[in-house]
Amino acid sequence: MSHHYTWNKHEAPPQPKQKLRAWWFKNKNWLWFGLVFFLLEGAYNYYYHRFEFADWLVWFLLMCLYRIAWWAYKKWEYAKVLLLSYVYPIVLTVIVLVVGCVGYDNYNTGESLANDLFNAAELITIGGDGFDEPTKPPNVLMRTARLLGGFLAAYAFLIAFGLAVGKENISRLSFFRYRTVRFLKRKKQLDYVVIIGDGIKAEDLAYDLLDSWQRFVFLDTSENEHLHKALENVRCWYFKGKAHSKQDLNTTYFWQAKAVYIINESDEANFRAVHEMDEVQTHHPDFQPQWHVHLNDPNLRESVHALLERRSAKINTFNIEQNTANNLLAQRPIDRFAETTKTAQVVIVGFNKQAVEIVLACARIGHFLAGHQLRIQVFLREEDQTAKAAFLGKNPVLDKSNYASLYLDTEERSVINYTFQNIEIDFEALPIAEAAIRHKSFSFYNFFEPENANSLYVCLDDGIQNARFLNSVLPRLSYLKQQQQRDIEVYIYYNYPDRDEQQYINQKLNALAPHIPIYCFGNMLDACTCKSIEEASNVPLAKRIAYIYHCIFGGLKDDGSTEVKSIMDANKRLGELGKKVSNGEITIDNYQAEKNDLLKYFFASYELMAKRFEIEEKPSFQKKVWLFIQNGFMMVKSKAQTKEEAFWTTLRQMDRESNLQAAQHAVVKLRQLGREVNSPNDLSMEELYILSELEHRRWNAEKLLLGWQPYLNDAEWKANKKALRDQKYHNFLVTFDNLPDYEKSKDWVQVMGVI
Repeated sequence: MSHHYTWNKHEAPPQPKQKLRAWWFKNKNWLWFGLVFFLLEGAYNYYYHRFEFADWLVWFLLMCLYRIAWWAYKKWEYAKVLLLSYVYPIVLTVIVLVVGCVGYDNYNTGESLANDLFNAAELITIGGDGFDEPTKPPNVLMRTARLLGGFLAAYAFLIAFGLAVGKENISRLSFFRYRTVRFLKRKKQLDYVVIIGDGIKAEDLAYDLLDSWQRFVFLDTSENEHLHKALENVRCWYFKGKAHSKQDLNTTYFWQAKAVYIINESDEANFRAVHEMDEVQTHHPDFQPQWHVHLNDPNLRESVHALLERRSAKINTFNIEQNTANNLLAQRPIDRFAETTKTAQVVIVGFNKQAVEIVLACARIGHFLAGHQLRIQVFLREEDQTAKAAFLGKNPVLDKSNYASLYLDTEERSVINYTFQNIEIDFEALPIAEAAIRHKSFSFYNFFEPENANSLYVCLDDGIQNARFLNSVLPRLSYLKQQQQRDIEVYIYYNYPDRDEQQYINQKLNALAPHIPIYCFGNMLDACTCKSIEEASNVPLAKRIAYIYHCIFGGLKDDGSTEVKSIMDANKRLGELGKKVSNGEITIDNYQAEKNDLLKYFFASYELMAKRFEIEEKPSFQKKVWLFIQNGFMMVKSKAQTKEEAFWTTLRQMDRESNLQAAQHAVVKLRQLGREVNSPNDLSMEELYILSELEHRRWNAEKLLLGWQPYLNDAEWKANKKALRDQKYHNFLVTFDNLPDYEKSKDWVQVMGVI
């Protein structure tokens, strides 16, 4: 039976206080503006005479006019500039002239219309005769015209000032005012965010901050005017500059922000920005904001930390396309194995950046039990051939037909074959003619077999091309689905920042094949959000895996406590036992018996460790030694959680990535045994061994995809361990059977923790 694992997120409805705060931030400029205007008008009227009925009528008409202007401004957001720059000034001018003419005609009877119009026009420049003369009765219309004329003059001055100064300089003045007010209030860490970017991803992140009514500074590092036009009239502090310029970076005061997002399209620009900011950060050691850096190259993410001079900031690196692929595969798994299903078939059409990340994500998590396979078939257009060559050049371990170019010996190649034993990746040309794509003889349709769990990802350049391709193939796929009840799911990369348009396309495509589930993914408005970026590098399970692993195998070695000594003793004896069986000192039967006894001792030591950390014990403990990392559902003391957070910030980026990938594969392990999340999952020794072997294969794949290579000379490894590690060699890139028992115990422990 096929299962889908999804996570429902329940968010509490906003409280009245939150609604009021959001409404205030949304309308505060208009509210202040209207309040000052009406106070001046009221004070003026009250100064010269008591309120009369005519005054109340004028007051009511002014409020109605103000409300109409406010409503129009909110209703037609696309016409804000037109309204503020042209419509409102013209309407005010007409009102001042009309009301002024009538007022002057009543004030000086007998004057010509031309004189009245001229006198009314003088009111716009705050001219005209003095206010109400004592010998004549008060003139409400003249007072109103004078007040509106003065307001119009001030309004015109502000428009002229804004046009002369420009959006950027106004932003600088506003930002200076904001920081001055916060300084007077003695607030050091401010509540704004900094975005440094030059493309659509940075723009969509800005829209997310706008939707959440968050203050932010946008440093536009692009050479074109696209971002300037998109952000010139939105509520943010907008600056132009270069990502590698200290002077431009200093204008954002990024060290005082609560978070910084460096999200240029170029890895080089992001890398240089981090280094320049790191140098500036040393002059402000009291501030430690979170930095989120977008990098496409996974090896460059580690280099950011390795080459950073001071590493003074809390840096998290991410990749939008990788986050999208991970989220998609987590919510809609490819390993939907039923009783008759043995193969997870992934078909990808097109090979853009998103498609590359989907292939890599499949290669990282597609490690299944024996008998289950993962087949990835990529259909390439002619323009995708360059992307294919670059992909195989960066990931040669996935190119099994070209191992000779790796200069590996037989044993090293056997490690790669062992790691990716159930994963196949093939490439094929995509026909140009639509008739060839529709034809039933097209090899594309042969991959959607009844015994496969079929997942189709359409990843051409843009959403329109993807929709067009699906329009061609969905009728045939729907026919195959109905004829043989094949397990088919379709995913379309629709990357336009328009949710309504995406929903419409999704409905139309589902209408073409009502029996096939079709999902749109890749909308940048969803992927480029603060929440999405932070959650991708903030998995609680990964943090707990890292922290407890450190406590058991690293940080507590010098603790001196009884349980730690027991753990170290068990590990040591497991290693010695492995050497004895290798040297023929004991038989296999004796080896298995002694190993089982040692494992019981080993697990009992971990149970004592759990008690030491004050973890709430459960009745069915049975070898679940890391209760703290039980997918986030066990009771952990707040002190331990604080330590997890603190330890996570000290990890190298490579170690963070490793723990994140281990957490992502945890649910895959559950599905291999047909288990559910957060349910009793006591493992037999046989199941424990099988899943431990899966974990080691996953770890092998992680290292090999990052460019690490096996090193099988034990003597030379012991003599030059650090130097060889720096060259990305590792002595544990071996098959699970050849792994020392001490290292196997780490896989056993991790499996028990996540299961």
